[in-house]
Amino acid sequence: MSNRPNPNPQFPDTTPSQEPARQQPPRPGDPVPMPPDQPDIAPPADHGMLQLIKNHVGGAAFQPEEVRILVAAFDAAWQYVQRTGAQLLDYQTEEARNLIAKIIIEAGCQGERDEHRLTECALLGYTKFKNRM
Repeated sequence: MSNRPNPNPQFPDTTPSQEPARQQPPRPGDPVPMPPDQPDIAPPADHGMLQLIKNHVGGAAFQPEEVRILVAAFDAAWQYVQRTGAQLLDYQTEEARNLIAKIIIEAGCQGERDEHRLTECALLGYTKFKNRM
């Protein structure tokens, strides 16, 4: 229906509205959509894990709560690495972050949903990686 007043109230106004269609809000349990690739714009730092999830699992989707758990496990593991005072070169930092993310994502794909176990698994993998450097 249009927003203009109907000059003849006896006959309903059937003119289609010029307003754009509204999107439905997400429902609880809907998968989290991954942000579209934008090569000209650098993604915000806090979306790093989301981009890694997208790159690693392709078309598979995690539920919003699962994404929150994966991101929290990644953040906890990376904070631990930083607290240890590890001296990493730029390329080693990127490799370490990617490795931690990959381990967490793979465990998540296999059904692990416990944040602490995901963190421990990632740190074990990181320790093995660090010992090879």
